[in-house]
Amino acid sequence: LVMFAGPGAQAAGACGSTALAHRGYWSAAVDENTIESIERAHDAEAYTENDVFLTADGKFLIIHNMSLRHTTNCEGDVKDWRMADIQSQCHTTPNDMKLPTAVQAFRTLAGNPGQVMDLEVKGPGWFANDNARLVALTNTAANAGVLNRVYFSNDATYRLLTELQDSAPDAKAAWKPDADEPDLSVAHAKALSAEVVLAAAGQWARNSGLANDMKAAGIGAWARVLDKEVVWENNWKRGVEVQMTNKAKAYRTWCNSVA
Repeated sequence: LVMFAGPGAQAAGACGSTALAHRGYWSAAVDENTIESIERAHDAEAYTENDVFLTADGKFLIIHNMSLRHTTNCEGDVKDWRMADIQSQCHTTPNDMKLPTAVQAFRTLAGNPGQVMDLEVKGPGWFANDNARLVALTNTAANAGVLNRVYFSNDATYRLLTELQDSAPDAKAAWKPDADEPDLSVAHAKALSAEVVLAAAGQWARNSGLANDMKAAGIGAWARVLDKEVVWENNWKRGVEVQMTNKAKAYRTWCNSVA
């Protein structure tokens, strides 16, 4: 491991931690979950968090919601559209950007030395036919040369982690424990074969030594989306080393200021 987040991970900020750009590093001019948002995160020395759904023809679309209408000019659900139709008819709003495939996102990641991705696997279809599409997704990352820099996660069910254990053991998993998780522990993280635990600030706060215990066990201690300096600092003092945020550049500035 390089520092904390996997082979090839870019160096942490001056304070010893880094930002995980929520849905990429988007702005008024750059829409979320686009290639441009991934590139912008890399420019801010941040990792990138993105989301993926299956289309009607089993392709991998990078988008946050099942419904296209939330972030594009199109209507209906991703699962009811073919990828070619989405890419020919749909664009993001408000900036008219292309909706990327996972192939395109992984190739972008491959061209960004040291950048790491947390990829949230969403929606139906992943576990059919002995996890065929899930395995295909991990193979796509492997073919792009970034399997060691992608952490597959899902905050709706732990099934993803167990299916990765069975069908794609070389893929890395990020465990997003439920808010009321009764067993947030190193032992449970190991049982789930999680390389990273991506927990809420309150979960790290309830056990001030847990983040350091995770790191001592070789498991990354990451925090869910946070945009306030006081929370960043509290998590940092507890040993959290990656913090998801919508303000990647501000995070880097803060990190440098407390180093």
